[in-house]
Amino acid sequence: MVTNCSHENEYFRLSSIITLGYISQEITPKDLTTDEVDKILTGLLKNLNSEINKISSTELENTAIVALINYISFAKKNFSIKVNFIII
Repeated sequence: MVTNCSHENEYFRLSSIITLGYISQEITPKDLTTDEVDKILTGLLKNLNSEINKISSTELENTAIVALINYISFAKKNFSIKVNFIII
């Protein structure tokens, strides 16, 4: 489903984003790994930037925003992971 968020066909993307939005309403954050949440968020965010997705569609962007809002609670554990950066 996440891979389909980058499909070249706008309607294919739209249906995948809608489905991801519905899935988020049926599961809890503990049902997904950090990696899965990262992939979902990346797939949804790509559809908010028309330069990346090469499709400028208000409907696509609005649907991605709604799905993204549904996944905010899932991202909480991702933001709590401590990352050590090495400065060169």
